Amino acid sequence: MRVVELAVGEFWMGDRDWELWRSDARWRRVRLTRRYAAGVMPVTQGEYAAVMYDRPSFKQGDLLPVDSVSWEMAVDFCSRLSEREGRRGCYRTDAQGEVACDFDADGWRLPTEAEWEYAARGGQGFRYAGSDSVDEVAWYRSIKKPVTRPPGQKRPNGFGLYDMCGNVDEWCWDRYGPYAPGDVTDPAGSATGGTRVIRGGSAATEPLQMRVYTRNSIEPEYTGRYLGFRGVRTLPS
Repeated sequence: MRVVELAVGEFWMGDRDWELWRSDARWRRVRLTRRYAAGVMPVTQGEYAAVMYDRPSFKQGDLLPVDSVSWEMAVDFCSRLSEREGRRGCYRTDAQGEVACDFDADGWRLPTEAEWEYAARGGQGFRYAGSDSVDEVAWYRSIKKPVTRPPGQKRPNGFGLYDMCGNVDEWCWDRYGPYAPGDVTDPAGSATGGTRVIRGGSAATEPLQMRVYTRNSIEPEYTGRYLGFRGVRTLPS
């Protein structure tokens, strides 16, 4: 997969008008201390099939983003791709079925919610990933029967990443929960909770629900026809 390398840094995460609207995206300063590479596009069906020998997607096409994948399926893909490329895997599952992540390993993994938003913002101040105009950067719900499209047809954001908003929702590592107040370093989500964070919105989403700070959550076993993911991996410091 083509990647963009992202440096360590600080950024403002969440909804700037949080104090006014009291959304669940608390406005806070976040420091990321790990360099990481992010997929230029969401994982495609061709990439997924080459690793998993399976095609779960609702609408088939090698160049389309893979969809209908659960959080567990996305984690499994990352682990298998890491093994295939000779990288140290990030994920370990204990006897109770709980998955832990070694963020210092060089293998593929899902981004944390903070890493996802940092990548989506692209060092810019737009509502959407790359523009204030949703039409320039995202496939969203504008027709009666929304469909996914091959990524990379719209404008990239400031980091050169495509389809961070729209097309397919993207799984993050984090359990869903309220943001901790104040400045934070390398946040990785709530310690407890049954749902996982999804970001970005999809071809079936209204524009208001795909701004760079908008959060949603869903059960990790859920597979939806507009639900995919994007891989990242930690780089040497």
